[in-house]
Amino acid sequence: MERAEFANATNECSAMKTSLKQVANTARLNSRRRGFTLIELIMVLAIASILFGLAIPQLSQFAQNARLTSSRNAVFTMLQLGRAQAIFKRTRVIVCPSGNGQHCSGGWDSGALVFHDGNNNRQHEPNETIFSVMDPQKLHGVRIQGNRRLVAFTPDGRSEGTNLSISFCIPGKPQGHSVVVSNAGRVRTGKIACS
Repeated sequence: MERAEFANATNECSAMKTSLKQVANTARLNSRRRGFTLIELIMVLAIASILFGLAIPQLSQFAQNARLTSSRNAVFTMLQLGRAQAIFKRTRVIVCPSGNGQHCSGGWDSGALVFHDGNNNRQHEPNETIFSVMDPQKLHGVRIQGNRRLVAFTPDGRSEGTNLSISFCIPGKPQGHSVVVSNAGRVRTGKIACS
């Protein structure tokens, strides 16, 4: 019987040794898995810096395109509003560049003003209604040039005079946007080559 008990005790000791070895091995493996080696860290940083270097020019170009589109859309909206007000109110409406939001002045990159022109003098008077004023901040520093100082919409939505063409360019960028108002009063956008 003693031999059987001794054999059982030996087996239990062997099992405990094996179990302790497994626990020690697991602890060693877990301690190795807790962190990164210096080589792994350097490799990750190198790959991240390469990807970041490739992404920066694309983000810059994306931001420029967004500024250009936003500026074009702001002027386009003002022109559409002017035409809609002329038709809806059955009156003459002027859309012009305005640096101060009260009078027609400056270039198209200084902001814009949409107002009712009751006395047909193409200037805003204190008794004439202002429909909208565009803050020059919305134009985001884009170079904007137009071939006319203002556009006058008649009660039937037509534009008086020649076509209005406004170009939107960012210096150093070969392509820009344009907004054109036809004699029929239609406002449309397009792409242009910038110099």
